[in-house]
Amino acid sequence: MKKKMLLISSSKFRGGGYLDHYDKTIPHFLLGVKEIVFIPYSAHKKNWEAYTQQVKDRFALWGIKVLNVNDLNLYSALLNGDVRAIFVGGGNTFRLLKNLQFFGLVEAIQKAFMSGGGLEYYMGASAGSNVAGWGIHTTNDMPIVYPEHGLEGLRLKNIQINPHYFDPDEKSLHMGETRPQRIAEFHEESVIPVIGLREGSYLFFDEGLHQHGEMFLGGKETGAKFFFHGKEPIDIPYPCLFKLNHETVTICK
Repeated sequence: MKKKMLLISSSKFRGGGYLDHYDKTIPHFLLGVKEIVFIPYSAHKKNWEAYTQQVKDRFALWGIKVLNVNDLNLYSALLNGDVRAIFVGGGNTFRLLKNLQFFGLVEAIQKAFMSGGGLEYYMGASAGSNVAGWGIHTTNDMPIVYPEHGLEGLRLKNIQINPHYFDPDEKSLHMGETRPQRIAEFHEESVIPVIGLREGSYLFFDEGLHQHGEMFLGGKETGAKFFFHGKEPIDIPYPCLFKLNHETVTICK
């Protein structure tokens, strides 16, 4: 059974509408998928229905039905192999992880995706991308709630992601820490590589790439910056196949 993952930095890009920048990427990723479960748990509970409706309207343009997570027991459906594709939306990463833990979905998604279960497609946006990695330690969000079982992510890949990454502006009057400084603080505590995923960019892998230890950095123009413990970051501003370890990123020719 094939496994595919698409992690996008953000749902909007440079004034475009919801998921407009990925109008070709997402349908290609979900080719052959007729329905997908949307997880809106990064938003406040009162907004789940409206958030889901926004996703339904967008995916309808691609001929894909979006299932409301409240209309099924997702925990049981995942463990029973009844869910083929999920989309975890953006919002507050701490609230998302807290809700995933509360509903028992961290372990359920891990088992369904990593251990031969029926979940073939994982798609995340912003917070949904962040939580797919090793932990949410490199999110930009405020901890408005506290995930009771810690900050460990779904661990579908051994990476940390910093969505919405942007490089420091030397002309800015902002006096706080820059993104690279914050990520350097993380690397004072951990050796897990961090991918600063710029707006408009995405990460993709499937079974074939996974077997070769490769991932694909996509997007039209913005790319990503890769950060490592005790090493200089590496900037890759263009789409490419790459291999990643704790010390460096290698472009696959």
